[in-house]
Parts: sequence; C-alpha cells; structure tokens
Amino acid sequence: MPSIRVRDIDMYYETYGPLDAQPLVLLHGFAGTGHDTFGPCLDRLGERYRLFVPDMRGHGRTTSPKGEIVHTELARDTAVFATALGLARAHFCGHSSGGMHLLFLALERPELVHSLTLVSATYTFDDELKARVREVRASASAEWIDGLKSLHGETHGVDYADTILDLWISSVHRPNELPFHPEDLTEIICPTLIMNGDRDLFFPVHVPTTMYQSMPNSELCILPNCGHGLPLTSTRLFVTVLLEFLSRNPIENANR
Repeated sequence: MPSIRVRDIDMYYETYGPLDAQPLVLLHGFAGTGHDTFGPCLDRLGERYRLFVPDMRGHGRTTSPKGEIVHTELARDTAVFATALGLARAHFCGHSSGGMHLLFLALERPELVHSLTLVSATYTFDDELKARVREVRASASAEWIDGLKSLHGETHGVDYADTILDLWISSVHRPNELPFHPEDLTEIICPTLIMNGDRDLFFPVHVPTTMYQSMPNSELCILPNCGHGLPLTSTRLFVTVLLEFLSRNPIENANR
C-alpha cells in the first residue's frame, strides 16, 4: 500500500472499493491505525464506496518528525491528504480522535466535507474524561502494550508503545486542545451523523447528545449495550447505521 507526502510527514494509507464510487475517508482514533480500527468494516463499505484509510501522524506507518500529536495538526494533515488525492469533496468518518479532529476540518475547510460521521467522539476534554484517561493509562495491560508495539513498532521503534500512550495523556491535558463550546458547533452545517455507544467508557451519552443538539443538520444514534470501539467491537451495527446515513446524503458527482 502507498504513502504520500503530506506537509512534513509521510502518510501511509490504504484504498478499497470501486474507483468511480463516492469517496469515504475513514480516520482512526488515538493509538490505533486505519486498518486495525476499520478492518472488519472494509468489505461491506468497499462494496459501495471508494475507501481511503490513512494512518494519522505518529501512528502505524505514518511518520511524526515533531514528536507530538495535536488535533488541529491532524485536521490540517487530513485536508492536505484529501486534496493531494484529488478529493474535491468527500464523506469523512472518524472514530474517537479521528472524529474530534474532523470538527476542526469541518470548520476550517468546509468545502472538502460533504458529510461527517463522528463515532465515539467529543467536542471537549472535561475533568471527568481527563481523570478517566489517566486511570486507563496507569492500568495499561501487558497485552495492550504488546498490541501497540505490533501496530507502531515497525516505523517508530520498540519503545513507542509507551510513548504513544504518554502522547495521548499530553493531548487530553493540553490547554485548548479541543477549544469548542456547544455554540461553536452550530457553524457545522453539513449532514452529520453522531454515533455513540450507551456504555462508552470515555464519553457518556450526554456528550453526543450535546453535540447533536448543537449541530443544525445532525442525526444522533446511540447504540445499545455498546462501548467505545464501535467499528471493531460492534461492526455490524456500526456499518449498517453508517451505510444508511450515507445513502441518504449522496455526493451527486463522485470524484473517484
């Protein structure tokens, strides 16, 4: 699979689906990779859409010369990535941090975004979330660390598993990392699907509900008995809901 130069990084990405289908960009969350997060979904989504599945800055096989991961920079990477591949307009779906940085993209480059799907995402890092992230980081299992080594070690080195978890902590605690208030979200007017599990470990139901109430052209789907990792752990439900939303919001002239 190819890499492309995006700003100051070499961004690895995978593609699936018909060349002439509507483009759908799938963006993973912090400490994940594109294929690890969306792998179980690719066959069904790729039947109807041209999929673009990158690894974000500092993740998987994508480089990170600055040694930090900031959501505004992820959004700008995504904008350049889409433009470099000739995607004048696309559907964008982001899980967790993938969804969070899409808020910046939708506000800074709305002409690129035909629709948004925000999965297990938030618009702000409150004190409850910060405490939960510290707790999860402190209790990281050996199995999780080994999995992170497998995902990121080839490009970033054997010790990067601990590094990326520390970068996660830094991101969540960085002042103004997610500077949004509900009133800011009213400016996002593209069709938007907000999807969350009712048992999400990090973002309880009031978070996606607030986003839904703030975005003028949004839909809310709370999946029952589901946690944070919807594309991977609740694949059938996730794909079914996403496909139904996308089918109602087609790009009239697909550019791929």
